[in-house]
Amino acid sequence: KKRIYLLNLDVSLTAEYEYKEDQEKLNIKIIKIMYSKIMSLYSEYIFKLKHNNFIVIICTSGGEKQIISIAQKIKKTIALAFKKEDIIVFKFNIGIIEVNLKENLELKIPKLMMATKISSEYKDSNPAIYKEELPEAVILKNQNKIFQYILKAIKNDFFTLYYQKINPLKKNLKPKIEILTRLFDHMGKPIPNNQIFNLIDKYNLTVEVDTLVVKKALREYKSFVSKNGIHIFSINISPYSLKSQNFRIFLRDTLLKSQIPLQNICLEITETGILENFEIINKYFQELKSFGIKLALDDFGSGHTSLSYIKTLPIDLLKIDGSFIKAINSSEIDFVIIESIKKIADTKNIKIIAEFVYNEEILKKINELEIDYGQGFLWHKPEPI
Repeated sequence: KKRIYLLNLDVSLTAEYEYKEDQEKLNIKIIKIMYSKIMSLYSEYIFKLKHNNFIVIICTSGGEKQIISIAQKIKKTIALAFKKEDIIVFKFNIGIIEVNLKENLELKIPKLMMATKISSEYKDSNPAIYKEELPEAVILKNQNKIFQYILKAIKNDFFTLYYQKINPLKKNLKPKIEILTRLFDHMGKPIPNNQIFNLIDKYNLTVEVDTLVVKKALREYKSFVSKNGIHIFSINISPYSLKSQNFRIFLRDTLLKSQIPLQNICLEITETGILENFEIINKYFQELKSFGIKLALDDFGSGHTSLSYIKTLPIDLLKIDGSFIKAINSSEIDFVIIESIKKIADTKNIKIIAEFVYNEEILKKINELEIDYGQGFLWHKPEPI
């Protein structure tokens, strides 16, 4: 019985002499070599996928040992052919997966890429066959399950809003809350936020999720205020959502029509992702600020261009990255970094929020630095709105 395999040949290389400056010429030469050598060996099909990834379809009556042997022979033949043409191979990884041509082969590509990645970790970059029981495969399956559930949650509005108090550390300041998003599985068990939001970012679903959260938060505002008496709240917005002009228009118009005092609304955005859309975000922030909406920069200090954001963006609040706060007692450097951020923020009348305050020792340190607000388990654990 014939078995059908997909092989992904991932070739990392460079070239000498006349091909060094001409990438297009080099690509044409690579394709010709790959095609002629593989066709001469097996008369099978070969496709260029992306960059220097080549998909080969191999039919064989043998099992795994034979397909590994074929892959190694292809690798050796191509490497020798490249060498003769002054093309230097740095790495040559081969991932393999068995397929049924009645299946949708496009769905096999992520698994094939995973096998290729495993090949790159093997000694001598030996070929690797994808198997469902691989730890990486289990992770992929779990991610796919979560992703499908996220799609369902977006469609059916399964996301739950939580909140955590932000406590003033100075007498002239008012308490605030941060609105947080949680997702529970069909058994009522919380799905870790890092898993959810990594997939939301990866599959460009930030606009859909942020739209749901904004609508839900504004709906819940009045009942929350009457219950808790806290008027000022923050909503997290992804910088990737702000790339969308339609979302920017939706957010602005929805806030303006909300009948909530705009000075009570704060939008939090992480500094990750700002740089690639800096001009758009800065201009948009200036517009929102003109309406009285407050703006906060979250996870400040986690990126490489943080200080330029303080200088340029019209922000009201800075939330210092939690890694600095958690280490404030044990690291003199982290203490000095926070102290420096506070001094710079003071020159622009920007208030500072210290996150991850979970004990009295950390509180003592941030009080020494005259930080404006504290947030963490020391005061309040997140709870449903």
